[in-house]
Amino acid sequence: MHSVWLAQVKSRKGIGLRSFDLDERDGRPGFVRSRAGMSFVNIAKVRAALRRASRLKVHVSSIVMDFLVYSRGAPVAGDSEDDPELDEQHWSYMDGFADGMTARGPTFGTDRQTWTGSLHVVDLPGPKAVREFVAREPYNQAGLFEEHFIWRFADLLGRTMWQFAGAADEPRFLVLAQAAEGRPKGPRPVPVADLAPQLRERLIVYGALQDLDDEELAGVALAVQVPTREALDALLADGLAGLADYGDVGIHDWEFGGRR
Repeated sequence: MHSVWLAQVKSRKGIGLRSFDLDERDGRPGFVRSRAGMSFVNIAKVRAALRRASRLKVHVSSIVMDFLVYSRGAPVAGDSEDDPELDEQHWSYMDGFADGMTARGPTFGTDRQTWTGSLHVVDLPGPKAVREFVAREPYNQAGLFEEHFIWRFADLLGRTMWQFAGAADEPRFLVLAQAAEGRPKGPRPVPVADLAPQLRERLIVYGALQDLDDEELAGVALAVQVPTREALDALLADGLAGLADYGDVGIHDWEFGGRR
């Protein structure tokens, strides 16, 4: 029996599969060094096709994929006094996922003071792992969240928020665009190279949202740094981000997260 090992990997082109031999595995699960090329395809269909091939024995080993989690704060959470001990528990918990974190940070009301929720983009082995990540998080266990929105995330920038080149002297915003309920799924995100330069150079996070279980395209997410909310509205209204066909576009004041 011939064996093929598959790993999901990230690149500037998106999410793909790479086949590799066991002795070519890198030290980091799911990321490999190999002379083999990259093929960007529907992962679920590839798995199914390979399993049907009787001459192949397929191992899906240590697959790591990105997930985007937006946790909306409970109504009472924004008025609660800060709890330094709980903050430290949260930061310590997140330390365990630091190597796989693409972005993180709190969202706020328009006053940029009232806490409204939290964003995390992190690579994990699968849906079960991301649900456990959410369930065990200390703020969640303390009852500070009302609801969690979890998607698979196809990172189109190929970098983390810490690699963003812009200076931290302007507001930052998180945009989550989804098809309205009952409407067809939205279009694919605009390729990075096709975005208007005035938007592309300000992107901190950018990628496609996919349903957690069936991997269907669900929307697009971006985090962007702009001088004002009005400047962001102008960029989005001009259609530069390709969001016109999404019926549900949520915009949140946001900032980088991490231990303070």
